[in-house]
Amino acid sequence: LNIIYKYGNCKEGASASPKEVGARQMAEEQKNHGGASNPLLQDLQAEVSAENAPLLQFITKYAGVIAGIVLALLLILGGMAIWNWHKSGKEDEARAELARINMQLKGEAKDQALLNLAQKAPASTKLFIYLSLGQSAQENGNPVLAADAYARAAKLDNDGPLGLTAALGSVGSLMMQAEYQQALALLQELDKRLPAANNSQYLQQMLAEAAYRTGNKQLALETYRKLGEETGTPQRAYFKKMADEIAGEIVGKK
Repeated sequence: LNIIYKYGNCKEGASASPKEVGARQMAEEQKNHGGASNPLLQDLQAEVSAENAPLLQFITKYAGVIAGIVLALLLILGGMAIWNWHKSGKEDEARAELARINMQLKGEAKDQALLNLAQKAPASTKLFIYLSLGQSAQENGNPVLAADAYARAAKLDNDGPLGLTAALGSVGSLMMQAEYQQALALLQELDKRLPAANNSQYLQQMLAEAAYRTGNKQLALETYRKLGEETGTPQRAYFKKMADEIAGEIVGKK
């Protein structure tokens, strides 16, 4: 009888479909882990093929852990969304305050307001604040503050067009203070670092002027000659005239 019973079970197992085999495996697995399955899970098991049974077993076994991971990810994404919204709001506030200061304030009050704004504004808005501060300080006869503000702006946009504008503004402020040596050093650094496309005529003209003011007449001569040969503007005659005058000074000194 035992032989007949075992034979019958083997025959039944051989004729069972893969889906039935998968369902039986899952039922046996859950039985081993304790307790009968709930009706919903039993229906799901009946529809799962033998190939996908291990995956469903894993999901049901670790459902709590998986739910915890999903919840943690949702919390992280929610936190990032809140932070981006908060950051965007702060940037909008800083831009609005910058516009208000530029339109309503003048003189030292404007400079001080821009300084205060730069200290608390988001990093993404500081470039425009320092550019405004540099221009305002220059207009108000404070070249020291202007040079500092322009230098800070230049660092925030090192190789960009606004950074170049700020660097030249800083040079102009230094030359207003008769700090020609510092101005020349900054101009020479810019001259080496910037590609030819961004190396403007204005930069070369300031370089020649700073070089002449510091007594480096040879550098001034070479720069004015270069400007006179390459510049196709009415200023070409002026550059050639300056080159001739400096050449005469060098020859006369010898």
